Amino acid sequence: MARTLKASGSGTAGVFISVDTERDTPAKTDEYASQFSERITGLSGGYEQVAAAANNFNVRYSITKTQNHYMVQHSSDIFYIGPDEQLIKIFTFNSLPPELEK
Repeated sequence: MARTLKASGSGTAGVFISVDTERDTPAKTDEYASQFSERITGLSGGYEQVAAAANNFNVRYSITKTQNHYMVQHSSDIFYIGPDEQLIKIFTFNSLPPELEK
């Protein structure tokens, strides 16, 4: 996402949403996301908020906790949304910037 933002115009921005509501506060998530680009905002929230966002984008995630292990699994697609807030295209996480610009 950061590479694509760098290659794109200044009017574009990225949003990263953490699904780990237990460990990732909004401030922590924003700090993490901004390390990749100042144009990426990191978001998080309570369980209900994150679940609603995940449902809106049809994103699946699970958190498994045991005494010695904490694992977060999630899809990692990139949703390209236009200025009119309409979904343009969904890309895989490993898509290269030129593919994203098409």
